[in-house]
Amino acid sequence: MNDASLKDHLPARVKATIDLYGMIAADKPVLTAVSGGLDSMVMLHVLSGLGFDVTAAHFDHHTRDGESAADAVFVRQVCAELGISLVLGEADVLGEARRLGRSFEAHARERRYAFLMEIARQRNAVLATAHH
Repeated sequence: MNDASLKDHLPARVKATIDLYGMIAADKPVLTAVSGGLDSMVMLHVLSGLGFDVTAAHFDHHTRDGESAADAVFVRQVCAELGISLVLGEADVLGEARRLGRSFEAHARERRYAFLMEIARQRNAVLATAHH
């Protein structure tokens, strides 16, 4: 399969899967968790291209010596180019985890999903993640 046919094939497969499993009602807004990585960026493009009412959400963990802030800037730029609304959240997750005596990974996941679930609740939206 070449790149052009994959570009057409992927959205059709995603739409078929969404429909088969009743994952997103046609009139339901979708909050997409967008990290800036390849998987979430593809999801953002595909869902918006399929005509869903998409809002992106990005959580900056204030990590990687400022690189996480660069991820937020990148996500903001892409959303602006696509005309997609963006909700940003942020916290010093490493500092919080240290103060609480928790692992960074567990605390980061908890903070990120708390943020995403709250925004989805506020907007009565389905939460879509490309992460496993």
